Amino acid sequence: MRAPALLLRTGLWFLGLSSLAVGLWQSLLPRSFFALEWVGAYPPYNDHLLRDVGGLNLALGVVVVGAAVVMERRMVITALLGYLTYAATHLLFHGISTGHVHPVDVPGLIAALGAGVLIPIGLLVLAWRDGAGAPPIR
Repeated sequence: MRAPALLLRTGLWFLGLSSLAVGLWQSLLPRSFFALEWVGAYPPYNDHLLRDVGGLNLALGVVVVGAAVVMERRMVITALLGYLTYAATHLLFHGISTGHVHPVDVPGLIAALGAGVLIPIGLLVLAWRDGAGAPPIR
């Protein structure tokens, strides 16, 4: 496997498994997830909403992991665009509204969410490099 393809696959696995982990946490232990400072800074607690978002994170994780397994260019690009859409809107919200997050913690929050945008952008560049619609990435 070429180095760019290995990096792409590794990045997909990282994003996919991260989404699956967060989704499981949100779905199975929503109160525990809400107890995080950055999450609990946006009250009130809503069990239904947290479990639904957990299900959406699980679905996103399944698609991204599926792309990592198959490594078909169109699927990889579509999965990354879906992930990027979620990550960018999440960053935009927190860039506009910091809720009751302590001001000292805001740069860390924005940096973490910014990495969630930059990683799929970098992976998209790798996926697109050989031309969209080409055969599977090897």
